[in-house]
Amino acid sequence: MLLIKVCLFPSCYSIVKDLLDVATLSILGKLCYASMPSATSLPPMPLLVPTIQRVDPCHGGELHPYILYSREFVHNSLIHMYTIYKHHARGYAKLRVWATVVDLFRRMVDSIAPFDSTTLIVVLNACGRLGELELGVWISRYVETKKMRSSNTNLATSLVDMFPKCGHLEKARALFDEMPNRDVIAWSALISGYAQQGRCREALDLFREMQLAGVEANEVTMVGVLSACADTGALETGRWVHSFVRRSRLKLSVTLGKALVDFCANSGCVDSVMAIFSEMPRKNVLSWRALIQGLASNGRAEEALDLFSSLVTGVRPNEVTLLAALSACGHAGLVADGRSIFDSMKSIHGIEPRIDYCGCVIDRLDRAGRIEEARRFIGDMPVEPTAVVWRIHLASCKIHGEVEIGEESLNQIARFEPLHSGDYLTISRMKEMGIRKPSPGCSSIEVDSTVHEFFTVDRRRRRPRRKEIHRTAGEKAMESSPLRPVAAR
Repeated sequence: MLLIKVCLFPSCYSIVKDLLDVATLSILGKLCYASMPSATSLPPMPLLVPTIQRVDPCHGGELHPYILYSREFVHNSLIHMYTIYKHHARGYAKLRVWATVVDLFRRMVDSIAPFDSTTLIVVLNACGRLGELELGVWISRYVETKKMRSSNTNLATSLVDMFPKCGHLEKARALFDEMPNRDVIAWSALISGYAQQGRCREALDLFREMQLAGVEANEVTMVGVLSACADTGALETGRWVHSFVRRSRLKLSVTLGKALVDFCANSGCVDSVMAIFSEMPRKNVLSWRALIQGLASNGRAEEALDLFSSLVTGVRPNEVTLLAALSACGHAGLVADGRSIFDSMKSIHGIEPRIDYCGCVIDRLDRAGRIEEARRFIGDMPVEPTAVVWRIHLASCKIHGEVEIGEESLNQIARFEPLHSGDYLTISRMKEMGIRKPSPGCSSIEVDSTVHEFFTVDRRRRRPRRKEIHRTAGEKAMESSPLRPVAAR
């Protein structure tokens, strides 16, 4: 009651000015809305105007019915308040704080604040980034009701871009087909949507339609097309894109450069990978990851690790590049190097290893036949092993005949999930074999009445003169080859 009495006496407005905060203003707005005061009973305008201009629009909106009874310059303050609201949303969008953009818009809707097409475009972008399909559909219906889509190409394009990111490609295609004027942004948005959803053939078909329509591609288009080419093995189209980038002198940005590196690596063009990477004016950790993975997947893992070493000295690696380096060690069978990188994650780079990083080390140890060491590593992991980790380890125990460790893995799996019949079958077959190592592949040769045996997997029985044996065998193979090198004349 004291607040009401103070508000009704203009002489006391200075007291109210000192007392007013957001919470009090909210209460005042509700009281004014309930009593619907007349123009003669309004509090003084000098108090209200600065309050409106600095208040949160969510609370200021509650004064909207009250302000409708006031003078024109107070209406202008209300407009000023909502304008600040829009600027806040756009500012958060530039900072990529997408969740705050969505939250601001929802509060804006609740407070019956007006919003224009520019604000809707900003919010649609945030919806796509966050997968906020429900809010995106609401905006789509609002745009349809207000008949804004046909008159605003940018707004229509934002809808086409938002729906694929939220997993609704068909809706995006329907909106795209209804667009009277399709610019390169709309084409690129849908092509990228198809590529991201794994529908790469449709992405390439749409790109060909775009060419027939005479629309010139941009960087975003090329990234989407390259992604589709890499997944479908469309080498000719990918090479055309590569040459198009060179001819058109498109700026080789980080995103486009990474897409080209990924495509060339998947195509086996390792030399092109190195050339493109060296041409990139700016590189980030994602670029380095693409290069390291590309080299490792094409049999050049040691070179990839050398690049990782140079990266560590120049750019601070993150989780992405460290995982790529661990993967490279897996490709090359470099167990010690992989373990060294893993140990450096927390001690040197300050990164807490996740389960997927631990999985790389376990997989490498298992593949090398170091089952007991892998078991000890699982016990010392900084994160709790999952059923998947134990199941992979169980499969390795079967391959290498480690029955006891296999039974322990089976017991650990039972802690997380019900055991499958296949798990018991694996152990029973291992027991039928007995605690025996599988017989390695063996070959023999008789030299001077002595039989020499060679084993494929038992590394403990390596010959002390194996390097000399390999060199001599290579020389003998060259002598017996019908394609001998011709001496230069």
